[in-house]
Amino acid sequence: MELDVMKKVFRIGDIKPFEVLPSGHTAWLLAKVDDLRINIFESKQKTEFPSFRHREEEFIYVLEGCLEYEDGRVATFDEAVYNLPHIPHPGRYTGRLLDVLVGPKRGTSLPSKDTMSKIIRVKDIDTHEDIMASDIRKILLITENVSFCITEAQPGTSWVEPGHPEKEIVYLMQGKLEYDDRRVVRAGEAIVNLPNIPHPGKRGGGELVRLLEIKSPPSSRLLKLLRK
Repeated sequence: MELDVMKKVFRIGDIKPFEVLPSGHTAWLLAKVDDLRINIFESKQKTEFPSFRHREEEFIYVLEGCLEYEDGRVATFDEAVYNLPHIPHPGRYTGRLLDVLVGPKRGTSLPSKDTMSKIIRVKDIDTHEDIMASDIRKILLITENVSFCITEAQPGTSWVEPGHPEKEIVYLMQGKLEYDDRRVVRAGEAIVNLPNIPHPGKRGGGELVRLLEIKSPPSSRLLKLLRK
């Protein structure tokens, strides 16, 4: 993995979309590290998802609007869905979605089909306080390949991160992050953190800092929080 990827802040304003449809749907590949990537989908009109199969695990978080699948699942703002590899899931959406894809590792197992039938509602998930990082976390989903977590913290707080064994993409939904390596991240932007590289920083701005943390393999820190 190239170290240069940790020097960048990823913004859709700096990236050409990889897909534009007559419906108004636009898709950007926002950030990628190894086999983990996040896309942003946006459409002001209802856009159909085709019935196709993909090899990756998929997690879709609704940033704005509504996501509807033909299997009956409906997710709106601050809700998410999980899609297993190789299972068609046609549907439609309006608004803005954050789409995460990660390729399953050889020798790992996938969740049961029941996991795919559920709507992940952030408001219904218990919080876990992480005193070392001065934040609280809501663990949305953990599989053998990837973990998804909403993290919230007050502006003016800081964290010390000596490095973790997982590759990580952070998408900032609200507030401001200021890394000691001079990266400054604002709402709607993303960064990549590589394994075993320190990345301390502080939270700036004047409002609650809220982000989606995606790690592959799944976060060892979150697994410890669950065991408490």
